[in-house]
Amino acid sequence: MAYDKSMYLAVKQRMDERRLRAQMEAAERKEELYAALPQLEQLDRKLAATGAAVAKAVLAGGDVEQAVLAIGRENQAMQEEKRRLLAKAGLTPQDLEPRYRCPKCGDTGLVEGRRCECLQGELQQEASRRLNAISPLALSRFDTFDLRYYPNVVDEALKINLRDKMGEILAYCRRYSEIFSLRSPSVFMIGNTGLGKTHLSLAIAGEVLKKGYNVIYGTTQALIGQAERERFSREGEGDSQETMLACDLLILDDLGCEFPTQFTVSVLYNLINTRLNTGRPTIISTNYTRTQLKEKYTDRVCSRIFGCYDCLTFVGADIRQQKKLY
Repeated sequence: MAYDKSMYLAVKQRMDERRLRAQMEAAERKEELYAALPQLEQLDRKLAATGAAVAKAVLAGGDVEQAVLAIGRENQAMQEEKRRLLAKAGLTPQDLEPRYRCPKCGDTGLVEGRRCECLQGELQQEASRRLNAISPLALSRFDTFDLRYYPNVVDEALKINLRDKMGEILAYCRRYSEIFSLRSPSVFMIGNTGLGKTHLSLAIAGEVLKKGYNVIYGTTQALIGQAERERFSREGEGDSQETMLACDLLILDDLGCEFPTQFTVSVLYNLINTRLNTGRPTIISTNYTRTQLKEKYTDRVCSRIFGCYDCLTFVGADIRQQKKLY
């Protein structure tokens, strides 16, 4: 995946600060131990001088092999003595070392000259953070989703109680967030404006983020628009489409509000189809009817949403309008 220079610099700065902080904390722990165990400091000084002792033995000539072996035996004895001292204090030699977040690379981001998994993850999170910054919406919560705004009546045409129906949808979304995994199904939220689709999708996002998963949320117009700007900009920096393909959960709000072009429809199809093929869950919400979506997009797009997603049909009256009355 391609990342622009500013992302690398931002991530590298965070990792450098993290590595330096771990080293400083280790130095402070060592100084405290030296104050409590002066013998430990003496041993460390002697161990640090081992390399110089070997070089001196080589320069002195004579039986160099025996001299180096003797230094090695002395070194091992000091290491053992150090372990005994630390053990009395309930510690091990590793407790004196820096506690890096990533033990593989020591928070450098590189392992044998190649990008470490931690660096890849940091870059992905930075790309996601920048995409999520496009959306001005704050995360919603399940406990603020008020079913009292939905009429406790039976819709004769649908043959369902509207409040009960929305209660089932609320329970589904809450359960979805509780047991979320990379194998969770994709979800299609459809219904008129103001019925809570954005509220529940954001509530899911908030809970899934708490579990440590990587979530990208935004309106379809904003996210695909970002990919379009990157595609046709002169700089050509950034790869939002790849970031959206790779995230753990992608939430596309307000499908249909974007202006459809050959490029935007192509991006939408690629996101939907690729994430289905790789088993990555996606949540899509729309105020459009199925018929309107079929008129707006290709059959390839609609058939995958209608046929492969769990469908949640929102019912009731516009909550925003109701709230204005109270």
